[in-house]
Amino acid sequence: MPEQLAAMPPNAEELNSKIERAVAEGQLMESAAKNIRVLLAGTSSDFYSRVVDELVATAKWSELNDRFYQTLVFGTGGLRGRTIDGMVRARNRRLDPFDLAHGRLVSPYQQ
Repeated sequence: MPEQLAAMPPNAEELNSKIERAVAEGQLMESAAKNIRVLLAGTSSDFYSRVVDELVATAKWSELNDRFYQTLVFGTGGLRGRTIDGMVRARNRRLDPFDLAHGRLVSPYQQ
């Protein structure tokens, strides 16, 4: 059975209009508005639109700016090897699962 997508919320045009007005009035950052639109367009759930709609309805512009001014940037968390001249080298530490679970790294010289 094919996946059914949620229908666009009935107030989608009104929500977008309020967001655009907030950008024009300097209350909402353009990057936040763009990221909100990307989020709402890319989901099949109405959950996100309900949350955004609630924040817009209560004029929580600083909260929306804090949440949406940029997308999250993830790295490797330091778990890859050293980078030398743009190439990833072998780790100079071995990672023990117990120590990883407790936030500790083990030296390769400890046995």
